[in-house]
Amino acid sequence: MSGPAIDPGILLARFARCGGDSERIRQVENLPAEDRKTLLREAALDSRERALIAYWGGPGDWLLLTTLRILHAGPEGCMDIRLVDLVKIDHDLAGEAKKYGPDKRLYRQITIEGIGGRRIVAEVEPGKPYDTLWNTLNWPCKWATARRRRGPGEGRTKRGD
Repeated sequence: MSGPAIDPGILLARFARCGGDSERIRQVENLPAEDRKTLLREAALDSRERALIAYWGGPGDWLLLTTLRILHAGPEGCMDIRLVDLVKIDHDLAGEAKKYGPDKRLYRQITIEGIGGRRIVAEVEPGKPYDTLWNTLNWPCKWATARRRRGPGEGRTKRGD
């Protein structure tokens, strides 16, 4: 796993400011012990990365933000996108409106796009937890975009980036 790690304090502070833990979206350290153990086993993290925030729908149904990447397990299997490769965090408003009507509090699908067309589409907890996760993921996406504009070797990964 290559690429710079993002300071976990930045992401955890952003998560807390945006709404913090909910029933299914939590700081990994706040997941029930058995769920955390299963998540970390399934995610098979690199020794240099730290698990930070997760949507936990159960075994094989999760989204995990680490200091190096975003990982997802769903019906199509497991996939990841490195944080330095993030391009866009989005949602399909038209598709969600067709499924759930005009009430945006019911929307649950988040799309994470990376360089080269890599894409994760995940269904997460709706309502305020969805907004919290979406707003939290936007920071590393903006960081990656700014880092690419500056060029390799010029990006900072600590506070103030």
